[in-house]
Amino acid sequence: MESNYVFAYKLILGGLCKVRRIKDARKLFDEMICRNIAPNTVTYNTLIDGHCKVGELEEAFGFKERRKELNVECNLLYIYIYGKKIRERHDVHFID
Repeated sequence: MESNYVFAYKLILGGLCKVRRIKDARKLFDEMICRNIAPNTVTYNTLIDGHCKVGELEEAFGFKERRKELNVECNLLYIYIYGKKIRERHDVHFID
């Protein structure tokens, strides 16, 4: 069960990413870490998606690596988000 703090941060991060205020979201994420509030899978997915939406794939990949170092599990949503953005950026299409 996630703490109320994680839930609150996750909501605010999601709102900032939705309006493409990625720098503000990153500052808030760093604040979260400084306060020893552990981000969860959804928190990381939110930031990864936000970075992808503004074309910052390297930053998104950095969060993927950081998540791995902290043993925060990956889920299928992350794989979908990141994979979709990579395909869009490199104009890769699959035949259905």
